[in-house]
Amino acid sequence: MQQIFNFIFKNSYRLLFLLLLGTSLVLTIQSHSYHRSKVISSANFLTGGVYEQVNSFSEYLALKNKNEELAHENARLKSLLFNIKDSTVVPKIDSIKGVRKIDLIVSKVIHNSYNTHENYLTINSGSVAGIKSDMGVINSAGIMA
Repeated sequence: MQQIFNFIFKNSYRLLFLLLLGTSLVLTIQSHSYHRSKVISSANFLTGGVYEQVNSFSEYLALKNKNEELAHENARLKSLLFNIKDSTVVPKIDSIKGVRKIDLIVSKVIHNSYNTHENYLTINSGSVAGIKSDMGVINSAGIMA
């Protein structure tokens, strides 16, 4: 408490100046419409900038959900594309029994070993999702080899 009093007594002239300056600015802004409009536009500019930064940060945090939504939409669209009837008739020489139409399963690559003779992909889906051994993996660029 004694330090607070010492600070006030030591800086009393500066504190009085700041008090009078603040009072004069408030009275000037309240009494003149030009000054009031300038202060309001400056405040709107500052708060608009702060809101823009907060909004961009919020959008950045929502990117994971947006990416998941896009992955599901891409899988749905590719499924539609792969299951379209072909207009050209190709004679079937051999038919494979038990193969249904193309089902796409959305997964995320967790680990990729690309520096060995045989590359391995570790994905976050398994047999519960319908993944079996030796199934193909595609991405936006095509077949993963």
